[in-house]
Amino acid sequence: MPRITPILFLLLLAAAPRAGAQQLAATGKAAQESRAALKRTLRTLDSAGVFARAQQRTLKLLAPAHRAWFLVRPGLRVLESAAGPLFGHAGDAAFVVYDGKEERLGYLLYSGADRRYGWLYNDFPVFNALTAAHCRYSAAESIDDRLSGELAYLKESLLKEPAGLGEYDFLQVGPFRKNENLLPREGCFSLYPDGRNFISKPVLALATGLVYNDWECLAWDASKKRFVLFYGQAFAD
Repeated sequence: MPRITPILFLLLLAAAPRAGAQQLAATGKAAQESRAALKRTLRTLDSAGVFARAQQRTLKLLAPAHRAWFLVRPGLRVLESAAGPLFGHAGDAAFVVYDGKEERLGYLLYSGADRRYGWLYNDFPVFNALTAAHCRYSAAESIDDRLSGELAYLKESLLKEPAGLGEYDFLQVGPFRKNENLLPREGCFSLYPDGRNFISKPVLALATGLVYNDWECLAWDASKKRFVLFYGQAFAD
């Protein structure tokens, strides 16, 4: 092993940030390529009529006011909906929506008290309390990105049978304790705030795996005007 002279040490020290920057740039490029690939997949599914088929079914189930709102926004395709007091109001609702202009899937929420629609993350902030949950559960990606990944995984089967999208459950609104899909003994609760404090409240349960029984749950924190991601369960291999 060569002797590390002071000059060699300084050269190595100077090269370290450069190597780190190159690695960071490579990671960023890979993330951009992955996102671009997801957009292409979603565009393909939309062009094949998969999302239009789902919207046709979902629109029939919506309250008239919500149906009218989506019908005058042809760039948005509503794939599934759920109603319940997300924000503490009986008129609250949640929707899984494909935005054709942005070529992305997202969760559109409706606040009955304010009578306004807004996107989860963009308009209604999310505090991810699972990042330090100490139970070997990873929730680094946004939930809508993971849903896009799930549809990409199912791309070929959905292209063969567009109606197959209706077989999957994307979201649910209601008390945590009454949701039969949630298995708290197998899942992961946040430590701060204590996720178990939310289990008696209405929660927004979002599927993070359409093949497995994978879910994450959020609850509205009215004092801080944000959602708290407090629970997750994953059974995928």
